[in-house]
Amino acid sequence: MFKGSKGHVICDFDSRILLPFGDKGDMTYYKPRSEDKLLPPLGHFQKQWLDACRNPSLKTACDFEYSGNMIEQLVLGLVAYRVGKKLNYDGVAGKVTNSPEANALLSRKYRPGWKLDG
Repeated sequence: MFKGSKGHVICDFDSRILLPFGDKGDMTYYKPRSEDKLLPPLGHFQKQWLDACRNPSLKTACDFEYSGNMIEQLVLGLVAYRVGKKLNYDGVAGKVTNSPEANALLSRKYRPGWKLDG
């Protein structure tokens, strides 16, 4: 559920509900997208994943590349919020170039005797 200045949006992968509220909570500003501008439905991503496991030539709507890029953006947004400033990020190197404090939040130091190779 997302709360905005004019109402709430409740959504999942298949549906969305708009709930206006407050003095500005009318729907007069809302203009639905035309049919050609709507995003196609994702379908049942769990079934897509299972089907792709059985047949590797099939592609899913949310593969590892898509998911990895999305999670990287989400983490960078959280890090930027935490340090309180705009970040310059080098995606190839996987480093923030303008904030050592933010760059330090992108990894963790492991306890002695423990390490992660990969």
